[in-house]
Amino acid sequence: MNKFQSKTSYVIITFFMFAIILSFALTGFDGFNSTSGAVGSVDGEPITVSEYQNTYNQELNRFSQMFGGKALTNQQIRQFRIKEGVLTRLVQQKLILNLAKKMKLDAGQSEIKEEIKKSPYFLTDKKFDVNKYRALLAQNNFTPAKYEGFVSNDIASKKIFNLISSLGVSKSYAKDILRLKKNTITTYSVEMTKENLTKFINVKSSEVKAFVADEKNKKILESLFNSKKSQFNKPEEVTARHILYKTGAGKKDSDVLAKANATRKRLTRSNFAKIAGKETEDPSGSGAKGGSLGSFTKGRMVPEFENAAFSMKPGQISKPIKTSYGYHIIYVQSKKKAVTKTLAQVQNKLAKDHLQKSNRKALNELVEKIKTNLTAAFEAGNKSKIKSISKKYELKYLPSEKVNQFDLRLSNLTISKEKLGPLFNKENSLASEETPVRLTLVKVSKRISEKQLMADVEKSLSAEVQTASQAFTRTLQGETTKYLEKNAKVVTYSNLL
Repeated sequence: MNKFQSKTSYVIITFFMFAIILSFALTGFDGFNSTSGAVGSVDGEPITVSEYQNTYNQELNRFSQMFGGKALTNQQIRQFRIKEGVLTRLVQQKLILNLAKKMKLDAGQSEIKEEIKKSPYFLTDKKFDVNKYRALLAQNNFTPAKYEGFVSNDIASKKIFNLISSLGVSKSYAKDILRLKKNTITTYSVEMTKENLTKFINVKSSEVKAFVADEKNKKILESLFNSKKSQFNKPEEVTARHILYKTGAGKKDSDVLAKANATRKRLTRSNFAKIAGKETEDPSGSGAKGGSLGSFTKGRMVPEFENAAFSMKPGQISKPIKTSYGYHIIYVQSKKKAVTKTLAQVQNKLAKDHLQKSNRKALNELVEKIKTNLTAAFEAGNKSKIKSISKKYELKYLPSEKVNQFDLRLSNLTISKEKLGPLFNKENSLASEETPVRLTLVKVSKRISEKQLMADVEKSLSAEVQTASQAFTRTLQGETTKYLEKNAKVVTYSNLL
């Protein structure tokens, strides 16, 4: 555990200092004109300009690396709130250091010396070299006292972290958590969204004709048509495959074209996918799908590619087409013509949909009928009947899914934990939950045996203790920081930022 703590203290606890030696490489910050020499204080302990500028430059360097080594602009510094973040972290560091002092966990001189002697930067032939130590400090404008202060703070922070980490979680607690995670049931389930059933409500053709003929319903039909135009009006669509030979990167355009032409001579509709899988240089990964681009409408592809694809007939394979990416060979598999419908063409469908959705009495009766049949099928364990009802009314049916007692969640259905929880008691095998929106039914088909459960728990117990301890440590660290901030006197001079 100690080995784990020493490796992760800088990572898990966000307010711990970065490796001290990093500060050697930092440059100065010219943004301060404070006569007090501080950017804030915590319980009277100052946060010095020097501390701020070192940490600030560390953050600039870290963000710069994220952007490929480019220096950040003033706008980016404000956008990422780097200055505010640095000050917040320094306040948190000071809170921890003050706590260490109150708990008598600050470093003694002997500890500081031993820590410095272990640093690889000051070793010559694996031994501490006092001359190298002094020279390196001098080169980076550090006095021994200043550097020893950094080391002292780092040791104190590690002591607090070790104290928090040592609390951890007990083996019995981890075992209880793991038992919940490993205790699984296999279920089959159905979910019925009530509003989706309106499409199954019977409406006579005479009712539809009467609705359309009634002049006062014209505005309703027009409104429905305008809101659903995208369902009726479809743009032209092409389904195609392609092979791409990329240009650029030192390649001669003529060589790439020659290669594309040579491949084109070998291509047929039957071998296109196979050759595309081997030959295409498409970075999107279409080669794994035989060069398939699926179906697309105008505006999705670059103009040269699009113009060629939409001008071709189904079954045609193009000659090499030049775009900004390179040379494409296109195989148009199929095309769908654009569809534009008028209100007159779809008004009967709109009327039927409206009448179905408006008939709430019929919907409630249908819901009750399906609910009764489904419940009876679940109680009888009749899976074939459940599947048949689900198919007929387009319900969401999960024939088999595992649920564990810790998460109490079905991946694709909506049901509360309060309803799923009792299923883990052997006397309960069916859960039902109904809301104004949906009905969900879940039944247990298989349970894990006690013998298998305990074997799974013992197998994973060691890893669970470590995982649970890490989570506990992070939580305790956060709560400790909140408590310290709440009970400390913190002053920051934001005008210096």
